[in-house]
Amino acid sequence: YGAEMGKELLTEAFSRLTSRLRAVAGQILKSDDDVADALQESFCRLWDSRVPESEAEGRCIVTVRHVSIDAAERRNRMADFNPEAFEKTEDADARETGIEDVQKRLLAGLPPLQRQVFELVGLRDFDYDVAAVRLGITEQAARTNMCRARKTLRSLYNKL
Repeated sequence: YGAEMGKELLTEAFSRLTSRLRAVAGQILKSDDDVADALQESFCRLWDSRVPESEAEGRCIVTVRHVSIDAAERRNRMADFNPEAFEKTEDADARETGIEDVQKRLLAGLPPLQRQVFELVGLRDFDYDVAAVRLGITEQAARTNMCRARKTLRSLYNKL
């Protein structure tokens, strides 16, 4: 069956194929940031892989394609997200609502996966690895979604 893809072989194959992998992801994802995220997540997914050396290149390409498709589907689901729902309000009653109401409004403005990660890691103090297992995502994806959730929450909070 030949040598298996170890960490050195993965790193070498991924480095050698970076421009090709970037092109594969770029056909699916239009944003350079999304492409970079997809490559990073793909590399993390492949890190502990045990693949025959002869299949290393193909596995890298397929993994990037699958991660990119998943990211595009998540982006499409987030298309319904409307940050305009959090415009500043002049209603005095709204300013006097409790912190819980503000927190609920802010969390409601997050895309579903970001909200779930934020609730587990940010509010319930779960470790990233535990939250990732509960949500069926990688630890790196949990970290990425937490970072994006914080950024979105800051933006939404500043609009209040």
